[in-house]
Amino acid sequence: MSDKKIFHPFAFFKSKTIGELQARVKKLEEEFCRLRGYGTDVHRLAVIIRDSNDAITEQDMEGNIAAWNRGAEKIYGYAEEEALTMNIKEITPADKQAELAEFMENLRQGHLVDSFETRRLCKEGTCLDIWLTVTPLKGEDGEIRAIATTERDITQIKRREAALEEAVTSLQRALSEVKTLQGILPICSFCKKIRNDSGYYEQLEDYFHNHAEVDFSHTICPACARLHYPQYADKIIGKDLDKKG
Repeated sequence: MSDKKIFHPFAFFKSKTIGELQARVKKLEEEFCRLRGYGTDVHRLAVIIRDSNDAITEQDMEGNIAAWNRGAEKIYGYAEEEALTMNIKEITPADKQAELAEFMENLRQGHLVDSFETRRLCKEGTCLDIWLTVTPLKGEDGEIRAIATTERDITQIKRREAALEEAVTSLQRALSEVKTLQGILPICSFCKKIRNDSGYYEQLEDYFHNHAEVDFSHTICPACARLHYPQYADKIIGKDLDKKG
């Protein structure tokens, strides 16, 4: 009779009690449920990132683009497959290259970088105002291996702010001019010209037009009509009275 041992498929369980096996099965079920839930969370997060209206990117520490969502495609005009062959320097304006190099160096040294305003170039050449948030991505050794960025287009907001600022400045200028008219106006006793803020004399009509947006229509009063046009005075005065009537 051969001494060769025969493998029994349930030999592994011989050293285990039923209770130990049940505990192990339960633990495996719990681990499976946890991993399944984790997978669902990861999928949900991936969808949020993919469909965000903000540009969300991943770059290595040299600026090479490793991830590019739909928001980035919409804002900058580069398709994902095109962007993944690019470096972030390619969409950074010349006057922002030093800024880019500085904050990347700060990240390498372990310094936190607060969100800040910058500019980026679109594929079509338009320069956009961008609100940039940078998140360092660390490896298992704790070293920063890459960065994730969230980039929001604030160009329209900046334009509205500029328009509002211009309107406020214009209003302040108008109020300042109104205050000038409330003071004492230096006027020549002979020619009746008014001295403006620059020290020059200008016609009364011009001064009021420039400072109060007032226009004049010329006429002649009865006294001046009798003095300068005595032969026509009665007719001129009569016409004025007819207009009033």
